[in-house]
Amino acid sequence: VDWFTRFSMIFIIILLSMILYIIYIYIIAAIHKRAYSTYSLLSLAGITTVFILKSLAYFDLIEEPIVLTGIGQLLFFFFQAIILTKVFALKWIMAKEHAEQLSKTKSEFMSMISHEIKTPLNAILGTAYHLIEDKPKKTHEKDLQYLKNSTENLSVLVDNILDYSKLS
Repeated sequence: VDWFTRFSMIFIIILLSMILYIIYIYIIAAIHKRAYSTYSLLSLAGITTVFILKSLAYFDLIEEPIVLTGIGQLLFFFFQAIILTKVFALKWIMAKEHAEQLSKTKSEFMSMISHEIKTPLNAILGTAYHLIEDKPKKTHEKDLQYLKNSTENLSVLVDNILDYSKLS
């Protein structure tokens, strides 16, 4: 307790200096129209009022006005809550826009991939049909039928994947 009492005036002077510096920074930010700087300045005004009233009461210069101290604290928390709400809303909007952009990019990618995969599959399938209709050798009929069936199955699988990606 003895140490605190000896250095309390120095502590209060340093703290007051820091608060004045923060006020200066917030005023500059408000002049430059930085986001939420006005709310920060009002919030700081509330807590500075509390600091000054409690410091004056500590040195028995005034009797601590409980109502004013409470109002200062409420102002501080109120404006801090506004700042947090606005920051959260802004981040939410940015995340939504980012998600929409990602969805658009995914759709474009899937459209491109669809074309790049389906074109060769259709060429293989068309060639398989053409070779089957051309009366192939008996030794090749089974292989061509297997090629045609496998290509059809792969084509259906790719279509299902693309349809699923459009849903999500």
